[in-house]
Amino acid sequence: MDSNLFERLLHVLLKTPVLKLYNKDEQLEQFENEYCFDENLQPMFTKEILLNIISDVEKNVIYEIADDINVYISIFNFENEIYLVGPYVREEYSQQEIDNLLIEYHLPSAYSLSLKLYRNSLSLIYHNQLYSIINSCIYAFNPSTAEFLYKRLESDFFINNNNIKNINSNINYDDKNYSSIYRRYDSERAFEHLIRMGDVENVIAMQHLMLDNAQNSGFLKSNTSYINPAVSFAILRTLARKAAESSGLSVVTIDEITQRYAQLADSAVTIDRQKEYSKKMILELTKAVREHQLKYSNYSLPVVRTLEYIISHLSDELKINNLAKQVDMSVSNFCKLFKNETGLTVNEYITTQRCKKAAEFLSQTNFPVQEIGSYVGYDDNNYFVKVFKKVYNTTPTQYRKNQSKK
Repeated sequence: MDSNLFERLLHVLLKTPVLKLYNKDEQLEQFENEYCFDENLQPMFTKEILLNIISDVEKNVIYEIADDINVYISIFNFENEIYLVGPYVREEYSQQEIDNLLIEYHLPSAYSLSLKLYRNSLSLIYHNQLYSIINSCIYAFNPSTAEFLYKRLESDFFINNNNIKNINSNINYDDKNYSSIYRRYDSERAFEHLIRMGDVENVIAMQHLMLDNAQNSGFLKSNTSYINPAVSFAILRTLARKAAESSGLSVVTIDEITQRYAQLADSAVTIDRQKEYSKKMILELTKAVREHQLKYSNYSLPVVRTLEYIISHLSDELKINNLAKQVDMSVSNFCKLFKNETGLTVNEYITTQRCKKAAEFLSQTNFPVQEIGSYVGYDDNNYFVKVFKKVYNTTPTQYRKNQSKK
């Protein structure tokens, strides 16, 4: 077997470092120098412990090793060659988790930025990708090789009162479902990640993979309620709502989309129709996240919440002090922040949005001008005409005529 080709193929497919360990001392010392951020946080990234791990590696097992900052490496023996894959990460950076970790280890806050840069420099690889790609490459080079098992080891597994443990102690190698359970949970995290990122192109494929992994893990077979289409829809809806909310999408928008499809799913007379509604719900929610990110990516959270509130309450009496109160800010600080980020005062923005909505009705409907003005928040028709003319440099009536000619 061409082990160098196998090594290069894994590197290309996984987009993370892959080492075939032929000179262990030298290579692992170099690995520690390059990738061990802090030996207290990553004891398994040190040469000493890596040598111990490698000495106990069994065939047909992929060992995935997690440190305390959620950075991973994988080690396996294929055709009597030891391969080290990584480091890589399996989830997005969480500032809160890192801050908690630094406090726990009594490390200075100055570590935070360096740690963030370190983690963000590593490839994001979900477990199902890693496990599938490694096994696929193994099969391609030797089709007679049995599928490798998966074993995950945490950092505290290696160090206990400064004594290094044997990696094969107390491990049940007969538990074949161990790897499939991890694939199920990782695919769920990947599914949520794609929604948070507004990745419309890939989210449905991940939804199918997530359900496949749930079925292959035996979870569906041992939990009859999960097989129930209504319950399955509810689980997807919960995961999707959670992911969309963490992206910053308004809970009002999330509720409107998910409740609408929940109503349709309840009325579905076939399983296929219910699956169709599930797919449409995920797509619409993910598209809403993408549009939200494109529209509000340059705004702070208080301003985003204010913009969304204004849009959904255009016809209400919108007072600045009430808007400031909703985002827990003083009126002066709120007005300053809003103007700095949008380039408009709060009242200017409200006026612009009301007139924009009125313009849509003027061009698309035959409703009387006065009714349109009242709908967007201007009960005084004369004042509405005055405000509209200031924004569009023409009266509502003339604007409608101009639009009809186009």
